[in-house]
Amino acid sequence: MKIIRNTKRFLHLLLAVFTVICALLSYQYHEENLEVQTTPQVMRAMTQVSRLLPQLEENEQAVREVYDNLERSRRVVLHGDKDADAALSESGENADTLIDHTLSWMNRVIMLRVGRRGHVIVISKADNTILAHPDEQFVGEKLYPIGNVDMDAAPELSSLEQIGITGGFKAFFPSSFFQEKVSPDRFYAAADAGIYGTAFAYEDTYILCGITLIEAIILCIMRSLFTTLIFFSIAFVLVRYIGFSLEWRKEEQKAFCRRLRAYALIALIVQFSVTWYYETIMDVTGDLATINEHSQAAVENLNTYRNYRGELSEWLDKQYLTQCRLAAELVRHKGKENLTRQELAKYAEELRIKYIYVFDRTGKVIVTNSPYDHFMLSSHKGDQSYAFRPLLGGKEYVIQEPQQDDAGGEYMQYIGVSLRDEEDLADGFVQIGVDPELRERLLSPINVQTVLDNLVIGLPDYALAIDKATLQVVATTGLGFVQASIAELGIQEENLKTGFNGFYDNAGITYYAGVSESEDLFLMPLTRSMDNQDSLFTSLKLALFGALSFLLFAAAAFYSYGRLPLDNASEDDGKSGKKEPAAQSAGDGEEDEERGIFRSLKSVIKTQDKAGFEGRWKKQSSIPLSQQTPEMRTKRIIYRILLVFSLALILLEFFVVTLGIKTTGLDGLSYVILGNWERGFNLFSFSYCLFLLCVLYVFQELLNQTLYRMAKLSDLKDETILLLLRNALKYSCALLFLYIGLDKFGVDTRALWASVGVLSLTIGIGAKDLISDVIAGLFIIFEGTYKIGDTVIVGSWFGTVEEIGIRYTKISFFSDTKIFNNSSIRDIVNCGGEVAREVVKIPIPYETDLLEIEKLLGQELPVMAKNVPGLVKPPKYQGVDAFGDSSVMLRIAIFCSPGKRKQAPRALLREIKLLFDREHVNIPY
Repeated sequence: MKIIRNTKRFLHLLLAVFTVICALLSYQYHEENLEVQTTPQVMRAMTQVSRLLPQLEENEQAVREVYDNLERSRRVVLHGDKDADAALSESGENADTLIDHTLSWMNRVIMLRVGRRGHVIVISKADNTILAHPDEQFVGEKLYPIGNVDMDAAPELSSLEQIGITGGFKAFFPSSFFQEKVSPDRFYAAADAGIYGTAFAYEDTYILCGITLIEAIILCIMRSLFTTLIFFSIAFVLVRYIGFSLEWRKEEQKAFCRRLRAYALIALIVQFSVTWYYETIMDVTGDLATINEHSQAAVENLNTYRNYRGELSEWLDKQYLTQCRLAAELVRHKGKENLTRQELAKYAEELRIKYIYVFDRTGKVIVTNSPYDHFMLSSHKGDQSYAFRPLLGGKEYVIQEPQQDDAGGEYMQYIGVSLRDEEDLADGFVQIGVDPELRERLLSPINVQTVLDNLVIGLPDYALAIDKATLQVVATTGLGFVQASIAELGIQEENLKTGFNGFYDNAGITYYAGVSESEDLFLMPLTRSMDNQDSLFTSLKLALFGALSFLLFAAAAFYSYGRLPLDNASEDDGKSGKKEPAAQSAGDGEEDEERGIFRSLKSVIKTQDKAGFEGRWKKQSSIPLSQQTPEMRTKRIIYRILLVFSLALILLEFFVVTLGIKTTGLDGLSYVILGNWERGFNLFSFSYCLFLLCVLYVFQELLNQTLYRMAKLSDLKDETILLLLRNALKYSCALLFLYIGLDKFGVDTRALWASVGVLSLTIGIGAKDLISDVIAGLFIIFEGTYKIGDTVIVGSWFGTVEEIGIRYTKISFFSDTKIFNNSSIRDIVNCGGEVAREVVKIPIPYETDLLEIEKLLGQELPVMAKNVPGLVKPPKYQGVDAFGDSSVMLRIAIFCSPGKRKQAPRALLREIKLLFDREHVNIPY
């Protein structure tokens, strides 16, 4: 009808408009949440960077000071001696070269992580050129702010109070992002190299802190897309259901209104629940994935810092080796026999070292400014001084690590250089003692504590460093517990492994934790679990919009439904005299419209007609598409949505697992599928099992369709095998779901199966009947023999299934309820299909004109259907059924809901009796 077509168009137009509005609202909410979530993280990062910069400059200044002092001391000692000045060339790289490679504040600042996968970029004030970037390929490019941001207005770093957001958050892109000809990989890298944040000025640079543009896109655009898709899917199902109901028109307007309100409320609850679930899973998995990235970054930074320590330590050793060589040159020039204690003290002061020892070729001290002036090298390998014996054999130099002095107990570093006589033979050696305080001053900022301090600048609240050997905390930020064992903190040893993501409780507070390991340490960043209020509020706002949308859908449907007559299609069919296809009249023919992935198969291969085939395969092919209930047709749409969702999950797992892409940064559904989270009763386990259930359900349905089509082409023997395969598939999917689900919940499935076997053997001997009931109950549930609400006949008892327990089944008939043990249910008739088919037989005298009766029934049966409760389509006259002794028996088929299969035939017989009375048709005695 025209009213139905116009209403459908109007509803689809509303759906399109509401979807666009939902997308805009969702983007607005997520953009607000992005700035709310990111601002405190970026502000923490900026504060930390501002505090770190003076420390880094102090470190640089200390290195320069050490180098300048040592250089100055050499000039003083050498007094312009050009020959001795050659030793300076062996002192290694100068301070500036070392700083640029190890202690440069730019190099160390860009190692920091900001919030959720963010970073720090340093650019030039003069021309916006990138001076330092975590990805070196972008160093030298220009960085452009998108939007109107005045970078010259950014405050100088005179005090922490002046650091703030300049013009709000802006997006900054490297210049390669705007190039016309750029590869997709380079374009993606450029987007990931950009930043969404803010900047502050420092000296002649700007320092930008923020999250990557990819993360901003995921948090805003992708989330908006998925929340809009959720709304569209649910609203689309509701709109299609309304369209089906308008075509159905089998109930009064009030009943339709009540049912529509119920379904709109269900749609609203589903939209809110799914949206809230999606937002929560994205927040939680995003935090955990980010924590995992921070732990990986901590290990990388720790290894980098250790390399820096090694390079700086090696540089210091070279500097002091030069000092030792200068001391040896002074001794050679003066003559070791002519030196006095006072002269060595003067040399030590000028060279900025503590002690000088001069040894003869036997390893005995000749002269020194140290209190230990009668020292002799040890001949035992385990002693500290034994390491310098190779100098007596001609080795050029020996550098010893700082350690506790065996003789005086001081913490010292000793370096020795061999002395040579006129024939270039070993003639003793000169040893210097260096106070390691200066070394510790330079090296102390480059340690695991610094790594943890610099790690906690964005998302992580705390961090722990745990020694692998002792499993004790060796460094921490904020939490304390230094030297405490992991048992005291409640950390499980099995969770200390790279890639662990999970939850950790301490003092009643839940933390998200990630773990990575270096050669000797476990590094664990922690962040407090949020209550996800932002996700809840966003979901509530979108739910309010959904409620308004669904209300308008319902109002339009209710208005249109009121203008339509009930059973209009049936009346039209009766008046026009059109006959339905034979397959519809027969009631058990083929489908009027093939559905599914094999819908074109019927046109290629002629299938066999087998009695009861559709019933065995539980297909409702006997119901024409136009006569199916709105619920039946809507169920097919929901199945297709689940099919698309399942295929998306399978493709996602394929790309994540099979292709081996980087998985540390994945969040959302990909994080759940990846399965690196902690096993147990948590959100991820339930999510994984939900996804698995959806995939297995769709997989089973697709294979059922395949077996169904194969059975159509097979004989009865082959069909029997295919039915067995269908049942085996059902049990296999159930067992697979049970096995994987228990594993994801942290149950040791191998031990469980062994325990179940022993337990079954023990209990089965003494509880045979109980086990039989339980097993029968499981088969009833899994095979779907009957379900709650079905009308069944067990023996002589007829009623409705009220409850299916693990041991028994309750079947009620009005106020009477009979309880059957599951194992005792043998012969059962299930009357609980979608449509019940009943036959009504009417006798007429032989002398009555059969053609007139058939014409009368053809005109009046569609009209009678209005007064027969529970019909899903008008009764169908099926011809002469039998010749009796005194009458001709006519056959009429009716199709009704199972609950009306007794009432509907009686009502139809009443209508026929009234019809025959009006038309003066005799009924034989």
